[in-house]
Amino acid sequence: MYFDISSGLMLNNIYILRKVVDKMQQFVGCKILDCYTDNQGILHIDIYDGDSIYKITISLITNFEAIFVTKSDIKSKRNIFKQLNSILGEVIQQIEIFRQDRIIKFELINFNLFIHIFGKSQNNAILT
Repeated sequence: MYFDISSGLMLNNIYILRKVVDKMQQFVGCKILDCYTDNQGILHIDIYDGDSIYKITISLITNFEAIFVTKSDIKSKRNIFKQLNSILGEVIQQIEIFRQDRIIKFELINFNLFIHIFGKSQNNAILT
């Protein structure tokens, strides 16, 4: 129920990114437990599916754009900076990619989290 997808060049390819989003559909209905960073340009989101905890790691570092989903392990107690506290406890309602763009939308109950993967330092995560 988890997967690893990585490679900066691959995620700049719209077709590969669509496949990643298709694989992530298994996390619709999961609850967000934690959101933090331990490195500039990398966002970790811990989710719970009622059985196991998984970590979605999103790297927006230029030339290393990547998404990793793994069973959650113990995170470092040092150098952790909490992020997006308002999404804690939210449930993922839908995960989609915009048709002709490299924007992933995580639709939550009260918010939307957009991940922009444009490359060349134009990557971003936006919460609305």
